[in-house]
Amino acid sequence: MGIQKESTDGQEAGRIIESEIFKKTIQTLMDGYTNEWMNSEDADSELRERTYKKLQILGDFVNELKSVFLTGVMADQQIKEADSKRTNRKESLF
Repeated sequence: MGIQKESTDGQEAGRIIESEIFKKTIQTLMDGYTNEWMNSEDADSELRERTYKKLQILGDFVNELKSVFLTGVMADQQIKEADSKRTNRKESLF
């Protein structure tokens, strides 16, 4: 993936992460899964296992989105540094 694509993807991931509906949705899912897990019957270990997996997958999803965002931040820094070097080279020619 090119650096410009990483930057664009990172910006989009940032918009999603900061979205109130995204935050609300993730929290609703986390709360629902946690309640399901905590309120399960003692004998229902299968339900707890499924619910635990749901929590893990939700965490993995959020972490991957954060990773895309941070990769974009680093790509933006690299782009700025490259632009700065080009500007400095042009100035030194004159």
